[in-house]
Amino acid sequence: MFLKRRYFIICFLILLMFSCNKKTEYGSEIETILEQIRSLSEYSKCENEAVMTSASSIEASKCVTINGIKFKFVEKESTGVSFVSTKDKKFRTPEGYYVGTKRLDILQNDIVQIQTERGYGHFIALKSGWKLGFCEGGSCTSSDLKDTSEVKWIMVRK
Repeated sequence: MFLKRRYFIICFLILLMFSCNKKTEYGSEIETILEQIRSLSEYSKCENEAVMTSASSIEASKCVTINGIKFKFVEKESTGVSFVSTKDKKFRTPEGYYVGTKRLDILQNDIVQIQTERGYGHFIALKSGWKLGFCEGGSCTSSDLKDTSEVKWIMVRK
């Protein structure tokens, strides 16, 4: 009886893994990074102690290196890790995009939304939950997004 139950559970878990859509898999990738950040007891000093998290917010940040990739993050006592970003060219989103990717190389079916936050940047939200950040012009939004625009940073806000 115990073996049958164990076999059933294993089969159910395998079936569940294959029936999950890509967005769920992608979401778990972000959660994995957030868990790694939460589990660390020490963080390195950031070269700048603050990070811009929106057009109207600059917040104290911490830095961490995970698998050789540098991330900045914002952690609040009440909500935990609320923002993670990287400018590290080694980082790849699950869709395969990285800092330096050109706008014209981003596939339409990977895009959930394109938005502009005046004074902060142009953003392409991906199915994985990551946002690709673009800066065009002096205020990062004074010029339109072009096909030749390159990703300057990758982030996620919770």
